[in-house]
Amino acid sequence: MATVNEIIFNVKQMINSKGYQEEYNFTDSYILFLINIERANIFNRTQEISNTYYQRLKLNLTKEGETYISEVIPNIIGYTTPTKEVYTVRGLFKGEESIASYISNREWQLRKYRRFTKKQNVYTIIENRVYLDISNYDISYIDNIELEAIFNNPVEVYQKNNGRYIFMEDDFEYPLPDKYISIISNNIFNLYIKPSYQMATDQITNKDER
Repeated sequence: MATVNEIIFNVKQMINSKGYQEEYNFTDSYILFLINIERANIFNRTQEISNTYYQRLKLNLTKEGETYISEVIPNIIGYTTPTKEVYTVRGLFKGEESIASYISNREWQLRKYRRFTKKQNVYTIIENRVYLDISNYDISYIDNIELEAIFNNPVEVYQKNNGRYIFMEDDFEYPLPDKYISIISNNIFNLYIKPSYQMATDQITNKDER
């Protein structure tokens, strides 16, 4: 994988190669915003479940009765099949140990009946919060729990995990397969940069004509 700064540099090189750099000074933050959009678009088009896309998010959990609830988490990418919407959640982990199974919101509402038939811990995601039921086992430890999923904004996950501003870090590998880096750079140029430049050029031309 490439680092986030390498991908931003690649996009800037694309802009510069087309002669647009002097007219527009696109900030790193804005380019990263566009990279996140195009990464999500590519995933939704291809629905390619690659290990490269996944990240782990550290969770802070508080207990309410028999349920542990997380703080608000970043948006998770989902996609739609002919029968249902699928979240790209891989698991809930403590280290390398999977501690619970993901269930739908509907199954979560009915989970009290599952306890008699399935001896397993379960979790779901409701309004960007993780709900974890570990009532089936005596698990006294609940710190250092991580959610593994494909998130809409990888940088937000990195910042939550590390508490540091992303552009201060040169080693953050952006979760994107290498084969899509040039595709994203081209998409950003053709969909966002070029139309903006053309609009500004048209406005100047119309003003001069008057």
